[in-house]
Amino acid sequence: MQRLAYKLFPTLVHYCKEVLSPQELDLIAKHCLAAESGTHAALAGDSRSSFSLNSRLIDDLDSQYAELRGLRARMEALLSSYAADMGFDDVKLTNSWFNIQHPGSVLKHHVHTHSKIAAALYIRTDPESSKLFLENPDPTLNYIRPERFTEYSFEYAHFAVAPGDLVLFPAWIKHGSGFEPNRSAMRLVVSMNGE
Repeated sequence: MQRLAYKLFPTLVHYCKEVLSPQELDLIAKHCLAAESGTHAALAGDSRSSFSLNSRLIDDLDSQYAELRGLRARMEALLSSYAADMGFDDVKLTNSWFNIQHPGSVLKHHVHTHSKIAAALYIRTDPESSKLFLENPDPTLNYIRPERFTEYSFEYAHFAVAPGDLVLFPAWIKHGSGFEPNRSAMRLVVSMNGE
């Protein structure tokens, strides 16, 4: 007998470590802490965001600070590389914004509509920061519960990220903090969309 196993329909995630230097992280954090922001429907608790459909944080950073010149090109290259692996050509960075969370806040599970690629660039995190959870997009998991979880049946995958790390994933994947509250003094993330 011959038995073949096919791993069909996997979800590709790129995890890039140390994308930014400590100096770049500090400059971005200072900019975000001084920038205008408000509430966001995806955040609950003590948090704020600069999100709008027209947010261009990466462009602003690239143009305002000599130390960050080329940031847009670097981020777009990483988005483009991930998109190419996913089968999308000519994906461009369309918008970017920051989210700041304080203790007790929660990033609700959500998707990035009108985009192909979503990315999270971690500026300030520590071991107490809430993780990034990605939900399994298989809708049958709500109806059929396996006796044990395998790579085919787990409900969530999560990443405990460090400052300077970048996670890229399909924009249609639900993601958030796994309904766990943030415990760090400040969790600062730059989010990006590619289309």
